[in-house]
Amino acid sequence: MQTLTHRLLDALRGATVLWSRRAPFDEDLVVSVVEMLAVERHREYVERIPVYGRLASDQGLADGAAVEAIVGAMMFSTDVFKSYEPGWLEGGEFVEMTAWLGEVSSLRPPPPGPEVTDVGGWAAHLRRHGVRLSSSSGTSGQPSFVPRDAPTWAALCGNGRHYAEDADTSPYDLLALMPSGGALGLQAAADGLARRAAAVHFLDGSLADAVAFLARASRRVLIFGPPFRAAALCEAIPEPLTLPAGSRLITGGGWKGAAPVALGELALHALGLAVADAYSATELNAVLSTCPEGRYHAPPLLQPVLLDEALDWVPGGEGEGLLAFFDPFAGCYPGFLVTGDRAHLTREPCPCGLTGWSIVGAITRAPGHEVRGCAGALAADAP
Repeated sequence: MQTLTHRLLDALRGATVLWSRRAPFDEDLVVSVVEMLAVERHREYVERIPVYGRLASDQGLADGAAVEAIVGAMMFSTDVFKSYEPGWLEGGEFVEMTAWLGEVSSLRPPPPGPEVTDVGGWAAHLRRHGVRLSSSSGTSGQPSFVPRDAPTWAALCGNGRHYAEDADTSPYDLLALMPSGGALGLQAAADGLARRAAAVHFLDGSLADAVAFLARASRRVLIFGPPFRAAALCEAIPEPLTLPAGSRLITGGGWKGAAPVALGELALHALGLAVADAYSATELNAVLSTCPEGRYHAPPLLQPVLLDEALDWVPGGEGEGLLAFFDPFAGCYPGFLVTGDRAHLTREPCPCGLTGWSIVGAITRAPGHEVRGCAGALAADAP
């Protein structure tokens, strides 16, 4: 039998499908569902996640609270996912790292044996015990680690199908501009897209192979990856390609501080495609994607929250400030998250026809927060 949380999450998924198709849906009901989920998740986190339970006790909220109190007091910096002692990672002390995961999440995998000596071996050990590990780099050099149980991992990989830009359900081929697998959130999203694709090519080597994959495509193609790889792909195409109708280019992961090239012009010339960019974070289980008007739209699966300079919640939530989210699909770690990014958040209707929360203008890193992004980690591994 489904729990209340599961029923509420299903309601959000259903509303998101209608939202993405610009069909009528009950926006007031979505607000009510999100508020109920915030209260339910708060209760679950207090019971199961030690670091969350301690903060709730300190704030006097361990016995329950209204949504306003939860949002106002229980927002966690994403730095919580790198709150382990750096020496543990440097020294290969993965018993300690595993115990730390049990502090920042509800997961309690058994400690690894002495054969586990690096992050790859640790991630494999965790996976054997039902924990999928995602990671994100930062300029500090200390990575974040986000542990997911099976339902949360399924949400990360599968939520995207509920907010596809159009209702096209025809088969597609996938060109993923990154190696297969891996612990980055961008790679998890690519793996999710690959599961539904008719043919898949992961960029494990030469760009020439990727170009050849596009040249022989007979179905619509989804090209997905970080902007710098999309730019390199376009520059490697000797003659403009005409891709099958319905093909799309979606980027994500950011430029990691690099100067963006005119990717839109490159893509139009080389592929005949416009670029849609996706914004997310390793800790989130859905993304915000740009529309033709250039706004980043939040699907009903996520609730954006705006914070002021003092990290206090801005009632009403509109304007310029620090961007935070309530992600109700974070079932095993705190889903009330401060991103460290600044943006202008609005509920003003968008000319593209999508309703709800959107970001107008550029998303920038807030002062005092290190630069992060999957693209930077992938760039570090690029030949």
